[in-house]
Amino acid sequence: MRVANLRIENFRGVKTGFVQFGKHPVLIGDNNTGKTTLIEAMTLVLGRDRLVRELTEHD
Repeated sequence: MRVANLRIENFRGVKTGFVQFGKHPVLIGDNNTGKTTLIEAMTLVLGRDRLVRELTEHD
């Protein structure tokens, strides 16, 4: 699975936001800029098991 983009509306401190992810996304930024909020939004939508799991030989 690959997340290509993420649109956020009224989640935590984000009124509206859109992020388009490249092939190998890396979240870099100062403290308190929303990196964790992006990850939590993806976890909420996809479920924790889809984002935090061991890699298998089929990945």
